[in-house]
Amino acid sequence: MRFFMRLKIAFKKAPRRLIYSVIFPFVILITSLQIITFTETQDIIDQNIFHPFIFRVREQFRPQTLDPRIKIFAFDDGTAEKLKNLDIPLPEWGLLFQQLSKKQNLHIVIDKLFENHYSDEDIRNFSLLMDRVTAKTSILTYTQPREIKYLTEINAEIIAKNQRKAFSKFPDQNLLNAKDNQTRVAYGAPDSVLSKFSVFGHNEYLGDNHTQIFQTLKNLTIVPNTALNTADSIVFKGKSIYANDRDLHADKNGRILLNFARKDIYLKNSYSFYAAIHHAKKNLDISVINPGDYVVILPAMYTGNTDFTQTPFGAMPGGDTLVAVIQSILSGNWLREVSDPGFIAFSFGILGLLLGMTTKPRHAISWLIIINILTVSTSIALFILSGIAWSFILPVATVTLGCLAGVIVNSSVASIEESRLARDLDVATLVHKSFFRGTKLSDTAGIRVRGEFIPATECGGDWWGTFHKHGYSYVMLGDAVGHGIPAAFVTTVAFSATRSVEMELEKSGPNGIMPSHIMQNVNQVLCTIGTEKACMTFQVFRVEDGSGECVFANAGNSMPILIPRDPADPRLSKNQKIKTLQARGNILGLDRNSEFQNHTMLLMPGDRIL
Repeated sequence: MRFFMRLKIAFKKAPRRLIYSVIFPFVILITSLQIITFTETQDIIDQNIFHPFIFRVREQFRPQTLDPRIKIFAFDDGTAEKLKNLDIPLPEWGLLFQQLSKKQNLHIVIDKLFENHYSDEDIRNFSLLMDRVTAKTSILTYTQPREIKYLTEINAEIIAKNQRKAFSKFPDQNLLNAKDNQTRVAYGAPDSVLSKFSVFGHNEYLGDNHTQIFQTLKNLTIVPNTALNTADSIVFKGKSIYANDRDLHADKNGRILLNFARKDIYLKNSYSFYAAIHHAKKNLDISVINPGDYVVILPAMYTGNTDFTQTPFGAMPGGDTLVAVIQSILSGNWLREVSDPGFIAFSFGILGLLLGMTTKPRHAISWLIIINILTVSTSIALFILSGIAWSFILPVATVTLGCLAGVIVNSSVASIEESRLARDLDVATLVHKSFFRGTKLSDTAGIRVRGEFIPATECGGDWWGTFHKHGYSYVMLGDAVGHGIPAAFVTTVAFSATRSVEMELEKSGPNGIMPSHIMQNVNQVLCTIGTEKACMTFQVFRVEDGSGECVFANAGNSMPILIPRDPADPRLSKNQKIKTLQARGNILGLDRNSEFQNHTMLLMPGDRIL
């Protein structure tokens, strides 16, 4: 409740021009930042800033490893140099697959279209070899929304058959209504070659560290990601997609964030393609492959190849995106991104604005630093421990902008308030100084009063005053509780009360007014205020002209000290040089029924009272 009261006061005190020039533009700004999260700008920020940071930090605390069952065979520069070619004949591909199939329960993923125009003899020899292949083989297809004349279009019957092979349960039609995908056409190997592989899929890397789980074609059939074909089952449950009973955490567009590892992790599991084809031709065992392995063949890994993609760890071969998907299938660790980052960013912006407006600037900045540290730390911890990618960049940006806007408003309001208080303080100081009307009484009274007032601040709660009426000199000394303007206010009340006593003396008889009566008047006035803070200590002296009779009373103030001229003064005890004037009483303003005692003594010429 106190927070909302502060907020209400801040808005109420803020000038309208400040709200129009700071708060409204800020709200428009963070609303624009929220809109950014629904555009490609969010992906660009994540791709170039957040993902590189979060993946690299994870490697420092929880280094990733590749499943040892994954074996990568790369058609590298060495292979191209030894083969004197950038590819091998189709029958040799069949020979390689046949040799690999000698290991049981093998999964083979080939990042290749096999779209070349092969001779009938090559296809026949290839088919004979593939008929003896027992491994599950998955090759690449290429989907495009436009017609490509030089590629072979895969007919609808083969695509439908491939869909039945790939998916254990077909998705609802509602999942296939993405208009940008419904006109896509699949291209790939000729039917005679394509039919010899177990299944085919796409490998569309979106360039922002995401890949598409499936592509929807014009006849509402679907083609899965090639690497997904290594899963035992791919099932649609509602709007979620499961591989081996683990949720892929695909977003509403069917994208997943790839769980990349460092480049050297893939290199450690990579082998020369030339060695594999050489062993196949010699009918030699490929010893690095074990039963149940997942073999990924990347046929275009030579230097001149342009199939390199940007990842959180820099440029990497496009085929490594397939490896990243297979690794997630085997480990069950799929990355998940927080949905609706725009609402979170907007909320952080409002939080920063309220923080800046309701706390002191230095406290607001301190809290802002703490919030940003917690935000970044939470984002890192979520990714390292749970694989949840929550981008902290926009929340940190909006809460910072919001806090700065709030601080500007708050500082401006504080500046206005300080100016007003300064004016009020000037008036209070002027009034307070007017209480001291002089420090010297008439010499005819036979009494001299000297005093000095040096306030610690512009005004305070100390006050003293003197006046002479009807043959009596009155000296008063007060000290209000506290300091500054509140104490000066109490002093003002006491001063007003003593002024009324002075006016009362104008009408009094020759006996004047006793000090206790003055104290009672001031006490009654202070008690009417009704707070314990409106109280003060007080002393009053009344000295009669000529006779030197002194009557005094004390209300909680320091004891007065008598300093006689003669050290042998009979009023002094043995070895005394000064005498404390004992007088006690309650502090004024605490109890309306307080009583004050008068004390009498005779002053001698030359006496001094401190």
